[in-house]
Amino acid sequence: MGLFNRLTSSIRAKSRNRQTMVSAMPDYRDQMCDELKRALNDAVEELGVSMKRLKMQQSSLESCVLLLDTRARSAVSEGRCRPAAVALYHKSKALEQIQQISGYSEALDRTKTRLEELGYRLVVKKQKFQSEQYSVRSRYMVVDEADFFTCEAAAGMDEEMADVEYAIGRAKAKVDVASDLLIAAETAAYSYEVQSSSGDEIPDEELAEAMRMARALISGGDLH
Repeated sequence: MGLFNRLTSSIRAKSRNRQTMVSAMPDYRDQMCDELKRALNDAVEELGVSMKRLKMQQSSLESCVLLLDTRARSAVSEGRCRPAAVALYHKSKALEQIQQISGYSEALDRTKTRLEELGYRLVVKKQKFQSEQYSVRSRYMVVDEADFFTCEAAAGMDEEMADVEYAIGRAKAKVDVASDLLIAAETAAYSYEVQSSSGDEIPDEELAEAMRMARALISGGDLH
């Protein structure tokens, strides 16, 4: 009996040690997931800020369109062809920028929605992984077996984190493009507000087309 009791105690002690070792196995996915979630939230916030700035700049350009339209109408009514052509040219460019900004704002909004969906999925995946991890480690296995099943349970988690990381990178690239659009739009809006009637900066072919339109308007056309 003494030998049997000693063997039983030894086996139980080894089992407890193995269980302790399994429970203590490090897994850094939780920390990585939390860091990734913070980065995702930052990216969502940056997208929101960019969208607001683009909307403000779009409003500024829309004001420029009204200003340029007034200049064009005034020049047409006075029979001044070149000033009318310059105003018409800049008005068309402002409208193009408005369309570009509006389209890109919609793209940013879709990206923001996508990131928010990925953030929700990441949280769900993390909870599922933790549940599976706890289930694996609660069994009486040797460390190697527990490690194998833990890695198997983590496969979906790793894929999800990779998707999120890729999406964050794409979102940051879009924010950079939005910044370039803002700079170009701000510069253009300023030039529209202070532009002279010379039109020297306009390419010859485009100025010629604007002059043709201005002459048609002066001759009795309608300015839309």
